[in-house]
Amino acid sequence: MGAGEVPGDSYGHTDGHELTEVARYLSDVVEAHDLPQKPLVFHQVATSVVREQSALRPQPGVALIKSADGIGSPGLKRGTWRRLVSDLPDGLHTGFKLFYEEDAQGSRLMTPKEVLALRPQPEYVMYE
Repeated sequence: MGAGEVPGDSYGHTDGHELTEVARYLSDVVEAHDLPQKPLVFHQVATSVVREQSALRPQPGVALIKSADGIGSPGLKRGTWRRLVSDLPDGLHTGFKLFYEEDAQGSRLMTPKEVLALRPQPEYVMYE
């Protein structure tokens, strides 16, 4: 968040360089402790949230997962998905988030069949 910005009123942001630094740190922890691969999930509701996505670099022992986030009807969520998964860097996995209550307000929750019909197909689906 920037100076004077309030979570919930505006979106925070980061960039591919910063996310790569976090992935590198996590990779070092995985290697130092001989751990299995760990997911690093970052949520994105708009293209402005993660800048310089092309700077993302996969790291050993870390699965980078870009989760399309956001509340809305199935149509709105499909639109967000299309915008966020275009031009994905190599090594980036796709995620999709659904909200049990918020998505259903004034609409309905997407079905598992609808989610799995998205292209590319999400590799990581989460419900809140």
